[in-house]
Amino acid sequence: MPSGVDVEKVKTRVTVRLTRSGELTAITAIEQTGETPSNRPQLKIIEQCITSSIKRAAPFSGLDPAYHEGWELI
Repeated sequence: MPSGVDVEKVKTRVTVRLTRSGELTAITAIEQTGETPSNRPQLKIIEQCITSSIKRAAPFSGLDPAYHEGWELI
């Protein structure tokens, strides 16, 4: 878990692509904001924690395959 000065300022946007059955096919880090000299060493760790959490949560259930085009890319 990332910790240290200003880590709470970091916001990371990611794109997640899912199959019709809710399986994860891709995670792409799009943008990290809130970087300061104090939290810069934590940015990669934060990204890795987010990626790991999403992978552990997959496959995602309760997603209606009829609406796959709407939630395929989150």
